[in-house]
Amino acid sequence: MGTLHVSRAHLTCPSPCEKQQEKPIRTDAIFFKPTLHSHNSCPYLRPIRTHAVKHQESSSNAQQFSANINKEVLILCRDRKLREAMDFVDAPGLDLDTYSCLLQLCADCKSLSDGKRIHLKIASSGIKLDSTLGAKLVFMYLKCGDLNEGRRVFDGIAKENTFLWNMIMNKYTRIGNYMESFSMFQKMIVLGFKPDSFTFTRILKCCASMKSIRHGEQVHGYIIVTGFESFTTVGNSLISLYSKCGQTGAARLVFEEMSQRDIISWNSIIGCYISNNMTRKGIEAFREMQDCGFLPDPATLVTLIPACAELGCLVQGKQLHAYVFKSGSDREINVLNSLIDMYSKCDCFSYSMKVFDRMLQRTAVSWTSMIQGYGGQAQFQKAIEMFSEMETEGVKPDLFTITSIIHACSHGGSLDHGRAIDAYVKRNALDSDLFVANALIDMYAKCGSMADARRVFNGMNFKDIISWNAMIGGCTKNCLPNEALGLFAQMQHETRPNSITMAYLPLKEAEKSMPIQ
Repeated sequence: MGTLHVSRAHLTCPSPCEKQQEKPIRTDAIFFKPTLHSHNSCPYLRPIRTHAVKHQESSSNAQQFSANINKEVLILCRDRKLREAMDFVDAPGLDLDTYSCLLQLCADCKSLSDGKRIHLKIASSGIKLDSTLGAKLVFMYLKCGDLNEGRRVFDGIAKENTFLWNMIMNKYTRIGNYMESFSMFQKMIVLGFKPDSFTFTRILKCCASMKSIRHGEQVHGYIIVTGFESFTTVGNSLISLYSKCGQTGAARLVFEEMSQRDIISWNSIIGCYISNNMTRKGIEAFREMQDCGFLPDPATLVTLIPACAELGCLVQGKQLHAYVFKSGSDREINVLNSLIDMYSKCDCFSYSMKVFDRMLQRTAVSWTSMIQGYGGQAQFQKAIEMFSEMETEGVKPDLFTITSIIHACSHGGSLDHGRAIDAYVKRNALDSDLFVANALIDMYAKCGSMADARRVFNGMNFKDIISWNAMIGGCTKNCLPNEALGLFAQMQHETRPNSITMAYLPLKEAEKSMPIQ
């Protein structure tokens, strides 16, 4: 059959026009994908089956009979009729192309059980796995989520298929097995197989996830040797790697040496500066990007708007807001959520309300930003009302929403609303979350209900320093010095007190506990 070369072209579906013209099915395709037909029964298939059976009984021409069976299975695969196609798996005379099409259909339908059945039939028939059929089996197992079996088949076949190497490495990265992914890359190089640009982008993502500058630099060196540094996608991945490893200088050097840059390149270097606490340099890179004729996309805006909030750059933020409307990005929920947060942090909450009111769709992040905004304006009752409205709208709050509304009840001294939130937390099994539990203890302590605070505290599976400090501080504030001292003694068996703990203790005990200089 010749050398196997796999590309994404093999994964494309035939167009409706091709189907109507009833062109002959390609049997040389490695990754044939059937067209999306209706799953309704096809009336002309039964006569073909009946004819095939009669032909078997009446004719000695076994070759013609096999050809008819293979033809029918290919039609069923084309029409995505997996159940009907599986009826023919045990039929004699199925060829390699038919098995390949069946495996592709199992991959598309994510039917692992059917795929294993076909694999068993191939093995029991004594069919030797060539590069094409072996690649199909690996592809099916990976698409159906059985990485271990896919790897086992892969290790036993010819491996000139770069697409499969990439796919397996990517699967290992996705499940967090970064070292195995990197080991696969090393094995690929040692065996003499040539990686492509997709190989490098995937393995660089793996190195970035590990935050391993050592492994990343090894890959970078091989990229230079093989000449792939001229690929924009590879350069973008290198910037991302160095950014996550905190190497802003190396990221900038890669960026400067890129022969061609796209919007992702600019977003990567801007994000690199901002994520490494170099916000002003990030805004400078944005202005440089504009000077080079690039317009920001939603990803640029979502990165830059929080940076303006951090620096309090309201003028720059308003300019970005104007561009949002001008570019039509005012339908991007993430961008609008960033604007709400930015105006709130820049003490311009009236603009946050305007953005929120004009949103056609709101997420939990939108509502949480508003709740936090009202809390920042000391409008705690408004924050509580916003949470009630959120529930009425049918938007499910996340953990950030819960902790935000608990803090609003805490600072507003609203014990009744706080207890209502506590009940909501229990109903939705959120009371095991450490941050939620700590927020509830703090809220009850500030609202003067230490019995409720103690109940939450005693029900925690794990307590950190914040949990202990909240209880000790609450007891001291509510004139319960003995309870505070008892907790302090108990705490020392589980964790080490810090300066905040000492500040929360009753004054005389704190003086006794201070180390002698």
